[in-house]
Amino acid sequence: MEHPKDISSVRYTNCVCFFQRNGEHFGLVRLYRGDFTIIPLKMAKQHRPTVPVTLDPNTNHPLLVISDDGKEVRCTQTPQELDDHPKRFDQHCCVLGKVVLCGVRKKLVYYEVDVKGKTEWSLGLMDVAVSHKGNINFCSDQHLTIQLQNGHYWANTPQKLELVPRNTLERVGVVVHLWIGTVTFYDATSGDYLCSFEGIDINQRFYPMFNPGPFSEENSNPLIITQTNNIPC
Repeated sequence: MEHPKDISSVRYTNCVCFFQRNGEHFGLVRLYRGDFTIIPLKMAKQHRPTVPVTLDPNTNHPLLVISDDGKEVRCTQTPQELDDHPKRFDQHCCVLGKVVLCGVRKKLVYYEVDVKGKTEWSLGLMDVAVSHKGNINFCSDQHLTIQLQNGHYWANTPQKLELVPRNTLERVGVVVHLWIGTVTFYDATSGDYLCSFEGIDINQRFYPMFNPGPFSEENSNPLIITQTNNIPC
């Protein structure tokens, strides 16, 4: 299957998945007449199915402050007095999204996170079975996350893979396609591919996970969830 010569005329209902071929990045899209075609990634980004992702106030570590609309989280110096909810993180400064993502729903989910001006952060997905109490190993198959730490970007795989984007990341796109066992991260500003986690069990269930990093004057900006209009896919 090849992408059409005149891509400006392509109209489609949704983007099914993103992939890489010969160093270039493409989207597989479903056309209105029902069949499929391949178009360049930057064009596929123009119609990305999204889902409302908001933060769960029963999960945030006491040092994390969530905005009233549930779209922003920042770390502070003084812990809040919060109830000891079973889902609340007590050691890692993390917070989860409310929505549960799983492959059996056969739906592509897309959201973006604004990380502009931050010096440390981590985001991605966390298995619903993970305990939120005590120390957590983020480099396992129960976590599909990337992070910025000490000036370097990492994919938190068991071998911890360093990522080298062309530009400083200001907004990260997260494409969750658990139906085919794939979660992909890319630079949402430029459209550049960052990394993918593959081979995920279709029955595995995840929450979106966000960690704005420790408080400092240099890292005071919040993580901001963006592009979350509910567009059916």
